Amino acid sequence: MKKIFLLLTAFLTLTVAHGQTNVYHPFPTSKSLWSEVFIDQYNKVQSRNQYGIFGDTIIGSQTYHKIYTRTLPCSDTSMTTSNSSLAGAIMEDNLKRVYYYSFYPFNNSHCIKNKSYKIYDFSKQTPGDTILFDTTSFPHTCYGYPYLTIKKIDSILIKGSYRKQYEFIEQGEIWVEGIGSLRGLLSPFIMQVTCSCVNALVCNLQNDSMYYYSSTYNSSAYNYCICNDPLSTNNISVKNKFSIFPNPFSSQTTLQTAGRLHNASLTIYNSVGQTVKRIDNLIGQTIIFHRDNLPTGLYFVRLTQDGNTISADKFVITDK
Repeated sequence: MKKIFLLLTAFLTLTVAHGQTNVYHPFPTSKSLWSEVFIDQYNKVQSRNQYGIFGDTIIGSQTYHKIYTRTLPCSDTSMTTSNSSLAGAIMEDNLKRVYYYSFYPFNNSHCIKNKSYKIYDFSKQTPGDTILFDTTSFPHTCYGYPYLTIKKIDSILIKGSYRKQYEFIEQGEIWVEGIGSLRGLLSPFIMQVTCSCVNALVCNLQNDSMYYYSSTYNSSAYNYCICNDPLSTNNISVKNKFSIFPNPFSSQTTLQTAGRLHNASLTIYNSVGQTVKRIDNLIGQTIIFHRDNLPTGLYFVRLTQDGNTISADKFVITDK
């Protein structure tokens, strides 16, 4: 009976996931931010870049959403139109195709300004389908690769619902509905490289909420300072630092604060920005945190009091 119950539970879970992936998640049209990093063959950060949607514009008869960009300084993670430059505009048609209109030449001399380029096509649904960007032969094409072939389509859980995730044969491309490439917003324009370089999306925020987060590329190995969000711990003005011991842990750990807490809250996020646990009405300087049913992995901790973040850190849960 137990075996039947488990099989039924698994079947229902898969059914729900399949049903949710049939609900299409369109590209954002406002208040969205993509933070990216470029790492060279020596594993050194060469640049940190951001793209953000700020306002609309009419091009022809279509409404596009203006894309601003900047090279990200670690001292300022709040992107605005005053500290960035207008680069182009983006729109999605009713056939699930996303276009980028370039206001300026970019990437190479084959990418001209004042032209609309297709950068995503989520209408394809079958492995083996080919997404054609440009009929021009490489290297004279504006694109890093003139086409992509779908290798497989999976699902990824984001904000409580499943989205389709496309993996392609060429260039190690991975796309997520409503977010874009995990190599960066304008990934189709990124040229193929012969070195062991990486261009990666670190995080995507939509309406001030985390939709995608890479703990790999926002780690201390790459000097943090990209994502100013509930998961980023490096840019918080810390007023009450705390220690976590043991860390990693398997069943419970102790958080010890430098100062006394009064009606504080502790929020735990998983590696993709989802809130997995919250403890309110904390008083004193010692917090005993129990793992309960949390799976193994990396978690981010945020301590707030009177509506302000007073400290943040991270811990790792392991099995014995």
